[in-house]
Amino acid sequence: MAVRHVLGPIQLEFRERGHRVVMTMSDDWETVKRVANESEVIEGVEVPRSIELTTSGGPGPDMHARVELRDGSPVLTELSWKSGPGQGEIQQKHLRRTEIAKLVTDLVVSTIAQPATGSVGPLPTDDDELLKVLRERKRMRQQSTAVARRFVERQRLPRERRVMTPEFLQQVANVYRENIDGNPTKAVETTFNVRYRMAGKYVEAARQRGLLSKTERGRKKA
Repeated sequence: MAVRHVLGPIQLEFRERGHRVVMTMSDDWETVKRVANESEVIEGVEVPRSIELTTSGGPGPDMHARVELRDGSPVLTELSWKSGPGQGEIQQKHLRRTEIAKLVTDLVVSTIAQPATGSVGPLPTDDDELLKVLRERKRMRQQSTAVARRFVERQRLPRERRVMTPEFLQQVANVYRENIDGNPTKAVETTFNVRYRMAGKYVEAARQRGLLSKTERGRKKA
């Protein structure tokens, strides 16, 4: 069992019944994350078969969520609240405040993003060197999180949209052409229910396959 206390909450990490359990505790609340030992490797990324998160303590009701990997995509399979003695009742606002897509993405990203530990060994004693190391670790952590977030967002798409087949790219090209006089990339974003950045990648992939004309600066072509 490992114990870490870093300027605030206490964190415990241990193995139990086929799971890696991470408990984070403060004076009035506790979170428990259970990560399955079984995993699948998707595009070189090891993704646990299931992740559970339970938050408890504080004035509001406790919450429990479970995310499972199905057909290569992380999906929410359980979501519940429980109000114990001294806690407020479960209200409609708890549902409204819960963004399911964000909950799933954040939970998986926090699990698969590689920790930015840097080189093994003691931290420098010189203040300037220590600051450099801490900044580099922060940069690495942010980079790892960004990569993990892009991966999860892509895997959350329907299966036919995760793989840019010729048939799918032809659909993208058709939508783009139909909206060439307006904002064609925005139309792709709306039609396929993806973020604008991902819609741009679809359009660029369609161009590379010759389904759309090459663009010129300041001009849209279909």
